[in-house]
Amino acid sequence: MLFIAQWDAFFWPLVATSSPDHTLVQVAIARNMEFERANFGRLFSSVTIASIVAIIPFLFLQRYYIRTIVNTGMR
Repeated sequence: MLFIAQWDAFFWPLVATSSPDHTLVQVAIARNMEFERANFGRLFSSVTIASIVAIIPFLFLQRYYIRTIVNTGMR
């Protein structure tokens, strides 16, 4: 759950980092949008890459997540 809370953190990284090299994925994606128009190609590609980066470790470690859930239910 801590991972989800930190993943959703948006305001603090926006305030704390001044360099574009140190921004989080959420802040970088939000910077792709403008007030009156949005470049949807760039927006969708950045969201896809950010999702793939989060999904790949889950797929490799899925066995351990399932094992932990099953063992928790047996106690």
